[in-house]
Amino acid sequence: MSTTISLSPIFLQPLLLLRETLGSRWETIRSGVASAPDPALAAVHLSRLAEHGLGSGAILDDPNLCRDLLFVLGASPHLTTVLLNQGTDWERVFLEARRTSRKSVAAHLSALHAQLPLELPEEDFLRGLRAYRNREYLRIGTRDLLALATLEETTRDLSQLAEAAVQLAYEYTRAQLRQAYGEAVSDEGGQSRPLGFVVFGMGKLGGCELNFSSDIDLLSVE
Repeated sequence: MSTTISLSPIFLQPLLLLRETLGSRWETIRSGVASAPDPALAAVHLSRLAEHGLGSGAILDDPNLCRDLLFVLGASPHLTTVLLNQGTDWERVFLEARRTSRKSVAAHLSALHAQLPLELPEEDFLRGLRAYRNREYLRIGTRDLLALATLEETTRDLSQLAEAAVQLAYEYTRAQLRQAYGEAVSDEGGQSRPLGFVVFGMGKLGGCELNFSSDIDLLSVE
């Protein structure tokens, strides 16, 4: 037995100009908007996303994927902003975020090393690191909102992302200092060796229990 979800027409106003373009997708989208945590927000955000194109139809033609997209759009302005920042690539990025499970620290570092060479100017490095973090927030947040990951998986995923970001920031800073001043060394028994440096993750980071609003507490030891 099918169930019809009632929805005030006012919620769909931001999408009315797109109704002819959406064609047969209209009812799927109307149903998805009705199921979103905030239907009005979902409709507004989809209209903004449509400014970058409606994609290939891989999402909007699939009732389940369309519902998932509208759920995220109606639940999180921040994740929506990340998705909007992907431009015409938003469809591929959302699909990848939805299906990609937890990443290890090693996997993050492999991707970060490929995208952010340590020779980059500081402004470009920090911009790239923030962009990577935001895309990962989209992946982790999407899977969390859609109950595709458990709470334990989500907190561990956030913690491993933070650990990788701290590691890369350390590597970048050390490389910049090495270039400016040479390698930091210590003398032991008349022999020089590179000076060690350790960063400890305290609190929720140390326990792999970070959430989306957590600060990270760090302790550094030379």
